[in-house]
Amino acid sequence: MDTPAGILLLTHDVPGDDETGISPGWLDPIEALQRRGARVVLVGHTHAPFVWDDGGTLVLNPGSVGISPQTGWRASYALLTLAAERGVSIEQRQVTWDVAAFVQAFDQAGIPINRKAAPMLKELRRVPSPPGRGLG
Repeated sequence: MDTPAGILLLTHDVPGDDETGISPGWLDPIEALQRRGARVVLVGHTHAPFVWDDGGTLVLNPGSVGISPQTGWRASYALLTLAAERGVSIEQRQVTWDVAAFVQAFDQAGIPINRKAAPMLKELRRVPSPPGRGLG
């Protein structure tokens, strides 16, 4: 996607590999993404929020809105501003949420659990949270 600040590339993980996430300092996938002309690369998969600037490309993982043990189970997201005159601005944020209520609603909905969701849901069930209260 072309933006006033340059090309923004969005990918869940390493393109063509749904099992491997991109981490700070891991140059192989970053170099491949740079060859696509990306100024900013927005990634996911690992649920670990980070901003990494390798000197030419900014790599941003906003984290996860639910499955993020690295943040103490707070929901994590980022505000990304792309402007020609000001360049790229990133503000990462974390907020608390009611983990127990989510797990209860998930259970009541009867949603089938796939192989990738099962371990994440198992972790959420372990999150200490007083009944009826979110993490604080």
